[in-house]
Amino acid sequence: MKKVFLILQSFFWVLNLIGQEYNSQKPMLLTNNIKLDSVKLIKMEPVDNELEKRHYENSKPPIFAISFATDLDIKKIGHKYLISNGTVYVLGIVSPNAKSLNVIFSKFHLEEGSVVNLFSREGKHTIGGFDKRFNPKDSGSLGTMPVEGDMIFIELFEPYGANSICIIGKISHDFLGFYKNDPNGPSGECNIDILCAQGNPWHKEKASVALIVRGGNTWCSGALINNTGEDGRELFLTAHHCYDFESIQDNINEAANSVFIFNKESPWCNGPHGPTTMTISGSTIKSYWKTTDFELLELNSQVPTSYYPYYSGWDRNIALPTHTVGIHHPNGDDKMLSLDYQSPDIKNYNITNLCNGATGNDFWKIIDWDEGITEGGSSGSPLFNQSHRIIGELTGGCSACGYNLSDFYGRLPVSWFGGGSSINRLSDWLDPLNLSPSQYFGLRYIRFYSVNHDATFTGDVVKFHDVDVLPGFDVVVNELQERFEATGTLDIPSGATFTVDRP
Repeated sequence: MKKVFLILQSFFWVLNLIGQEYNSQKPMLLTNNIKLDSVKLIKMEPVDNELEKRHYENSKPPIFAISFATDLDIKKIGHKYLISNGTVYVLGIVSPNAKSLNVIFSKFHLEEGSVVNLFSREGKHTIGGFDKRFNPKDSGSLGTMPVEGDMIFIELFEPYGANSICIIGKISHDFLGFYKNDPNGPSGECNIDILCAQGNPWHKEKASVALIVRGGNTWCSGALINNTGEDGRELFLTAHHCYDFESIQDNINEAANSVFIFNKESPWCNGPHGPTTMTISGSTIKSYWKTTDFELLELNSQVPTSYYPYYSGWDRNIALPTHTVGIHHPNGDDKMLSLDYQSPDIKNYNITNLCNGATGNDFWKIIDWDEGITEGGSSGSPLFNQSHRIIGELTGGCSACGYNLSDFYGRLPVSWFGGGSSINRLSDWLDPLNLSPSQYFGLRYIRFYSVNHDATFTGDVVKFHDVDVLPGFDVVVNELQERFEATGTLDIPSGATFTVDRP
């Protein structure tokens, strides 16, 4: 990561009195029609987009932005406004020709009532509403989503008497284009959109798969995975090489700074790009093993029920699956799937022989996909067997449009025992009850939720906890492979219907 070179343009504090209260839903500068040119800017070191594209063209995992180390305390160098119920600090950053800009807070702690918003020039793209719920658990750092354009404003509001901390430790200049406007890109044309007919049987499992933005500059994929406790623990399986740094502390920091994007899907087959608004910030490393390239993370906050998350089941049997499916985000694109109608081979992954592999039994070798491929950004994505259960995670390979070449997935049956301890195997985390199952069901966990629309909840196991259905709406639970259960309260008032199609 480069060290930052900053040009401060006439930077000083300015005190303005504005007779309004702060609205956490929108940045103050936008709600009060303050001209953004009144906020002094920090200008970043110039970046040659085309040069960086060529330099990182074959990076694995793919890099879409160049990062600069910073130490910018918003409260010390930001533009300062006094309003009726507190203080607002605003800091502007410009990096000419950036497709988007991303900030990572190296120190982030908000006290009660404090809010942070990020927004682009003229407020065309806003990411915000960060409050004390987003305070990092351990690391103190927080990753955020990129903001479109070459200028970003960071705004902190804190009530009088509060003492929040908001320090920017990294700024990333997007040279590739995180928010692609090309309807046919950025992945290869032979990829299969998850909303096309081939994806219909996988509508449960696809909800477990998410795009990872690591460190504000890198793409990978991964999936929520169930455990025998069936407690909706936010365990997330991906590839270790997405977090493979020389320093263990760097690994920890990058996991803490990651952002996980759920439901980045086109609304219909080969339609427009899907949303990037359903995100979770931050994770903690639980276990990893280089031999099979697995990394198990735990997300730092619960995935909201409104995201409709699914915790995919898994299978640790050594038997060859009859056919396989991969679900992934190639090159950071919308969710795609790849289908192989034959059994995979068993090999080892070999960095010097990417297309063929080597003798061994640590990896599933997809000899060639019958439909679809994988690309950079697909790394860490799950491989499912014919029973719709995860059997591995993507390490790499050679598949490409127009070529019948192979891909390699770390085998979950091998990762189960891993290196022999909880820090390098999956068994402790996926089987906390020590039931020793050879396979386990997927879980749809609906909790602390009010159903205010007609809804269908599908899953091998569907669990409700403290759920109420508003009058006039119909709820259906189906596609059960195992059971439905409800705990806490389940309120179904007169005028609402609730149907469970049991197996």
